[in-house]
Amino acid sequence: MPPSRSLERRNSMGWILCHHNIEKELKKWCEALTHLGSLKIPRLVLDSTLLEDDIELHSFCDASKKAFGAAIYLRTKSRHGISVKLVTSKSHVAPLSCVTLPRLELLGTLVAARLASKVKKIVNSKKSCLQYYWTDSKIFLFWIKGNKPRWKQFVANRVNEITSLTDPQSWYHCAGKENPADFLSRGLSADSLVTNSRWWTGAKFLTDPEFPKNLKQVVPELDYLTEPEKEIVVQERKKRPEAQSSKETVLLNNDYSTIFDELLEFSNNYFKVINNMSYIFRFI
Repeated sequence: MPPSRSLERRNSMGWILCHHNIEKELKKWCEALTHLGSLKIPRLVLDSTLLEDDIELHSFCDASKKAFGAAIYLRTKSRHGISVKLVTSKSHVAPLSCVTLPRLELLGTLVAARLASKVKKIVNSKKSCLQYYWTDSKIFLFWIKGNKPRWKQFVANRVNEITSLTDPQSWYHCAGKENPADFLSRGLSADSLVTNSRWWTGAKFLTDPEFPKNLKQVVPELDYLTEPEKEIVVQERKKRPEAQSSKETVLLNNDYSTIFDELLEFSNNYFKVINNMSYIFRFI
């Protein structure tokens, strides 16, 4: 994350203003990488003796103003006990354009859905598995379990793709302090990464023998949300012709996505986005 964020800041400020700060940050980051020399990751993920009912994929996602991403864990049960291992993860630096935190969280859930879909194909070629998806965003759970046609295009398009890849009923709420994807969105130093058990083995509740007996579904009702969260839900609703003069309509018009926002959803690579933009401008 540090190199990507440094490049993003350079693009917004210019080399003259932030060159020395970037150089200092990157040197510190490179020095910290030496701690990864002691890191050992077991290559074996699936045991051929496992039964299909004993295999679960757990996808965690999170977002902040800095970044968003997802981490996928494989939970297995055997005569030796319960094992939880990190399979893969993916993160993106948050776009420079003004995107609200709930929308960034939505992008994080989309990363989780896409990444889990790829992992599931690989695992299913060996064994069938159960799927669980975790987020600390109550707003997203309201979006995906609510009435999709009423959301604005940015939200509706992404919710539609997520529901095409996942079962909405397989999404659950996870407290932020238990969510291992929090490290993707906020960052983690290399020395802390090596010894961080939550990152390598997932949320603590996954090792509970009683899981998923104590699992509860979130009901997509407005009463479940806080007042600020309710207002965000109102902002993301489509404008209705009969509500032209209402306060809700005024809120609806305050937020929109540009073509630049859309390009950033496909890639967070600065040079790819610039090349795509220059190609588009040829026809304008």
